[in-house]
Amino acid sequence: VCHGRGVTAIVFDRHGELVLEHTAGATGDAPAWSPSVQEGVGSVSKLPATATFMAAVIDTSKGSLDSELSDILPEVFEVEGAHGGNATVRMLLSHTAGFNDEVYRGQTDCFVRSPYHANHCRAAELAPTLDSCLTQVSRMELQAQPGEQFVYSNNAFLILAAVTERLTGMSFEAALQRYIAEPLGMNSTTYKCPDSGSTAELPF
Repeated sequence: VCHGRGVTAIVFDRHGELVLEHTAGATGDAPAWSPSVQEGVGSVSKLPATATFMAAVIDTSKGSLDSELSDILPEVFEVEGAHGGNATVRMLLSHTAGFNDEVYRGQTDCFVRSPYHANHCRAAELAPTLDSCLTQVSRMELQAQPGEQFVYSNNAFLILAAVTERLTGMSFEAALQRYIAEPLGMNSTTYKCPDSGSTAELPF
């Protein structure tokens, strides 16, 4: 593989005791793969994104799974030319809001280079703002009407990040740290690129 791939397997028993830790793989020009290597987690990030939103709702008592986007983000979804304002948070989470992934496929510059899903550090440095991504996504025709059918959508989770920011009054990165990473001791989990290799296409 061009830039290297690896895996670290960690197994705990029912009492929380570590019983196995094994690492295999390589990182191209970088040192051998180790448990300390940071790698972009891709779509696995949808799980902590979901958990962060739910924790924020419980903590702030604002919003709900059935809140509509036009109520949470009216400046984006209640303006002329916008689509999907009647989609709910529940639909975003279940991929039934109808937002397609043309942004992801290259019609615009979001998602692959978004601040919340950069493939590598160089992409993150060039990323557009979340606000500009929201504008682009909301102006695109829906692939299906909200609630009508399953449409896998990465862009729905960009919107979810903005919803979380509106509910908490903090950046999504800060919310993730507060509600998920810090309580679980996930000290290497971050949206920031590591100092080492931050301009190269290396795992982080």
